[in-house]
Amino acid sequence: MQGRLFPLPIARVDPVDLGSADCSLIGTGLDGIPYVLKTTKEDGGPYVPLSEWVCSHLADVCYIPVPPFAVAELPEKEFAFASRWEGGVLKLEDVPAILSGIAKIQGVDELLGSIYAFDLFVSNPDRHFRNYLLREAGPDRRAVLMAPDYSRALIANGWPLPPPRFDSFTNTERAIRKLAATHDRTGMAEGALALLDRLESLPGDFMDGVLKYVPHDWDPQGLCNHLAKWWETDRNDRISVIRRGIEDGTYPALRDHQGSP
Repeated sequence: MQGRLFPLPIARVDPVDLGSADCSLIGTGLDGIPYVLKTTKEDGGPYVPLSEWVCSHLADVCYIPVPPFAVAELPEKEFAFASRWEGGVLKLEDVPAILSGIAKIQGVDELLGSIYAFDLFVSNPDRHFRNYLLREAGPDRRAVLMAPDYSRALIANGWPLPPPRFDSFTNTERAIRKLAATHDRTGMAEGALALLDRLESLPGDFMDGVLKYVPHDWDPQGLCNHLAKWWETDRNDRISVIRRGIEDGTYPALRDHQGSP
């Protein structure tokens, strides 16, 4: 995703009601594909596009499924974060039943754990059930789990990041505890630890490549410089804190996995 040299031109922009405070626009790209658009004017603040851009890159490279994304140029020459509108999405009322284990998704326990650990890492408090995307894919039309939407994560929360633990009233914590009640917590913990390993293995200059394509108006206060330095020098400390928390039972959703107190 990093290597696109040009922003995606958006020929037409229309308002859309997705029930989200951080997304009110949809546009058709030069490629003919519809995209959900997020600008610096969202309710989540001016850093919504930058947070989406960075988190989506990190998620994608760590094998957390997210819709294809791009920097988009709107007709008014404004730049937006563009996330492909996914087809074949299952009905919202089917999501709780599928995620609760009534209908199995291959590798779902490990994937749920990796999504949770990633949300801890990027401080995303807003992983509610509407932010778990389920779609049908493949010849057998199996359910596939995706984790889009990082509008309230990372820099959108201010800087520096808060400690990697969610209040019990956050959407992320409430949702993962409900999911953990019907899934294998050992598998979830294994997925979480594997995600942390992947984050830790990324090179120190990885963030430089991601930030290279950030439009200037996405970063009015120059936080990209702080983010790049943090990634190179301090992100492994955060990974270590989360790893210890998983291993010693700090996180209630994963507390009862094998090896925890």
